[in-house]
Amino acid sequence: MNHKFNKYVLFFLVGDFVLFYAALYLVLFIRSGHWESLSNHFLFFLPLFLLYEVVLYISGILDRKFVPSPKRVFDLLLRGHLVATILMFVYFYLAGKFFGEHMIDPGLILVMFSIVLFAVIYAWKLFRARLFNVKPVKAILIGEDKDIEENFRRANLWDMHIVEQFPDINDTDAIEKLLEERDDIGAVIVDIDRYPRLDMLYKLIFKNINILNLVTIKEELSEKIDLDRINELWFITNIRSQEGLVVTSLKRVFDLLLSVPVLIIYGLSFPILSFLVKRDGGEVFFEMPRVGMAGKVFTIRKFRSMSPDPDDEKKLVGHKKEVTKIGAFMRKTGLDELPQVMSVIRGDMSFIGPRPEIPSLVKKYEKEIEHYQIRHLVKPGLSGWAQVMQENAPHHSADVELTREKLAYDLYYIKNHSPFLYLIIVLKTIKSLMNRTNHG
Repeated sequence: MNHKFNKYVLFFLVGDFVLFYAALYLVLFIRSGHWESLSNHFLFFLPLFLLYEVVLYISGILDRKFVPSPKRVFDLLLRGHLVATILMFVYFYLAGKFFGEHMIDPGLILVMFSIVLFAVIYAWKLFRARLFNVKPVKAILIGEDKDIEENFRRANLWDMHIVEQFPDINDTDAIEKLLEERDDIGAVIVDIDRYPRLDMLYKLIFKNINILNLVTIKEELSEKIDLDRINELWFITNIRSQEGLVVTSLKRVFDLLLSVPVLIIYGLSFPILSFLVKRDGGEVFFEMPRVGMAGKVFTIRKFRSMSPDPDDEKKLVGHKKEVTKIGAFMRKTGLDELPQVMSVIRGDMSFIGPRPEIPSLVKKYEKEIEHYQIRHLVKPGLSGWAQVMQENAPHHSADVELTREKLAYDLYYIKNHSPFLYLIIVLKTIKSLMNRTNHG
């Protein structure tokens, strides 16, 4: 269940794709009274399909942890669908200026298409809900773990219940007796690396009982690495010293492609933002060193969002910096980060990766947090898995416990990084920015 493009993702995407064009085909029939070819409209609607999927992902309905009940499906789908419909009208209005008569007029037919599409996609999402609604798996837990049951309750697509627990992993006789008496056990959860009786686990394969590694299950449920259960062997097995050539090349392509719209926004907003920042006094930009890949120190640049230092040295004593009005707005919308796109273009950073830290804090964390330096194996990013997943991330201040949790998310990214996970983080980042903008 890690973030790779697996057969289930492909299955649902293909289903969405088929129903999207089936809805279009039906609407074209209603309009003309006969079945006409889709060839004239296929390419023009393809960007809309991709846009539709992005909007649904941002809405949360495609999240693998989403509980697919009819009411929740309807509520989330309706919100995302309305946004997508508005974007459809904008798309066809603008595209009509360039392609003229080859485009569908953004009028009644798009309204009909939107209604039909909502109906078929809603039915398809409910079918998806039924598809995941399998019988609960009864499992036994060998060993002691206080968090695993709570993790199962929060992970809505894991329909698994722990019916028996054996804290003493050496009590193999009691475990074997239970498995002989009960024929309804579907899985055994155990820390395989620490279990002394692998021969007993081997026999369970022939009873159609799944053997689930406790460490792996917790990682998939929480989507972060359990730092208390990893050692040097785990790093040797799971962490590559370098990203593969294909992954590195694809990430670089994604970075450059994403840089284009960000550069346009940066260029358009620069005169206004620089004027507003400069009006408060002080410099337009704020520069700070950061630690990047392989421990290399580089400089990042942001729009200044804090009040400037006074020119009079006497006033510096006791001076307290505060977030300016324009600074608060830029922080809420992420506009203060725009100048960092130049670091991405130069190759010091990627759009996605662990956030680069201040050198002084890196030295502190490397002393107090084991394996902290591993996060420097990959290029740092403007956004990362920790930024979109951690609720209380540390922000430029020393906090060992929160940074330890942040490292758990960073290691999950480093272990599972792929172009697909890259795109997931991009979409989650957009969703996070939208939530910050809407809710203050």
